[in-house]
Amino acid sequence: MGVGRRPRRLGTALRRGGGAGGALRRRPVGYLNYIHPYRVQILGEREVAYITNATAEDCARRIARIVTLEPPVLVLTDGQTAPDALLSMCERAQIPMFATAEPSAFVIDVMRAYLSKHFAERTSMHGVFMDIPGLGVLITGESGRARASWGWN
Repeated sequence: MGVGRRPRRLGTALRRGGGAGGALRRRPVGYLNYIHPYRVQILGEREVAYITNATAEDCARRIARIVTLEPPVLVLTDGQTAPDALLSMCERAQIPMFATAEPSAFVIDVMRAYLSKHFAERTSMHGVFMDIPGLGVLITGESGRARASWGWN
């Protein structure tokens, strides 16, 4: 983000969709050409074109492939409109679908950062960090155990 530039926000609007559909795993966000089960699926201009620019049979097969891998949510980016076949299949499979005018790369960056932070493991502990020339050291212990004074000695 450059100096003087306003931060961009991911403004999504719920178009149609169902309920929950799967669990998030390690890398929860990705493009259509790398479909992995249980990940948020991003559909931009190229992905929607790939789904719709084929025979009716191929379109149905491509949409079914997405749905059978149980993404927890589909996100349409670049101002794309969902094809009717995709909407109906998502409704039947209860996969929520969101849409935004933001570009795919921006949506992936925002969602990856948010989901990584949201699902990250957290541990709280008492301690003090010290810099011993070129080496970071964490001294831990129970509360009130004068860890800082240990570091000075």
